[in-house]
Amino acid sequence: MDNNEMWQAVQTCDLAEASKAVFDQYFTDRQELNRQLKELGVTRKQMSLVFKRYYDMKPAEYLIQVRIAVAKQALQAGASVFDAAANSGYTNYSSFYAHFRKLSGMPPAKYRQLFAQNISRAIMDTPIGPLRIAASQDAILCVEPVNYLEKKAGQATEQVPADRIIPDDPSGDLVKACKRELKEFSAGQRQRFDLPLSPEGTSFQQKVWQQLQQIPYGETQKLPAAG
Repeated sequence: MDNNEMWQAVQTCDLAEASKAVFDQYFTDRQELNRQLKELGVTRKQMSLVFKRYYDMKPAEYLIQVRIAVAKQALQAGASVFDAAANSGYTNYSSFYAHFRKLSGMPPAKYRQLFAQNISRAIMDTPIGPLRIAASQDAILCVEPVNYLEKKAGQATEQVPADRIIPDDPSGDLVKACKRELKEFSAGQRQRFDLPLSPEGTSFQQKVWQQLQQIPYGETQKLPAAG
């Protein structure tokens, strides 16, 4: 490699690192992000080609990774899904949902249930198989089969953090109460549950869950069709 080629290689490397730094710093501000990229002094196409050569991905793909990584941290800290999306630079919730699910293998609400530090969760053996229970300080967030993730999202069980009941915390008390009421229900000693519920899901899932709660004990009903 002659001196000219070496100098071009250095410049190309500098451009790749500079553009990456811009994405890392301005991922929440689309207007400032575009302004800073223009300050690099090359066309967007040139920057994209260099970026892909050095990082083996398109700039847009890297930007999504940065934003979703920040959203994951927020959800782990207990932020709402809406706040996690907004604080990671998303203005379109549908895009956030799609990107998050693609990169994590699960919806953001499910990720929050499983990874948030302020949510208690436990697995309980029942006559219909093991169920996972998750609760915030205010309500039960979900009661679902343990293999839900494997069937619906392809998330391997070993990637899910260990179950945890937070001591001296309302969320832990709710999980314990839920386990007790499920046990009573399985034994035929209970027909209704007395716990506060706040299921997290899509609008269709919410509609199904609301109708399920209206079905009298011992009866069956046809649920609404998707769409």
